[in-house]
Amino acid sequence: MTIRMFKEKVKPQGKDERVAYKINTLPWGGGPSNVVVAVTLRGVDVSDDHLEGDVSIVLDTITTPLVIALAPGNRYQLEVRWDSQSNTFEAFGWIAGEA
Repeated sequence: MTIRMFKEKVKPQGKDERVAYKINTLPWGGGPSNVVVAVTLRGVDVSDDHLEGDVSIVLDTITTPLVIALAPGNRYQLEVRWDSQSNTFEAFGWIAGEA
């Protein structure tokens, strides 16, 4: 499995914002399947509290469920894992909860 960090810096997200994040998988071969999305806080999976809805795949782009209800002052890790061409990839990025 290959793990890569998103190129973007820490993304701020307000406590009342509901954001779906997109990942273009073409640099890893495209055609994503078996997508798993998680949100962690200090290594603990908090997805049940901070993800709403389902993952979407259109061509080579993964759209995460909505990321919701982030607490100001916390730094969350968004993790997206998928299979492509007999390989498993994982990308992650940081989201900073803001007021």
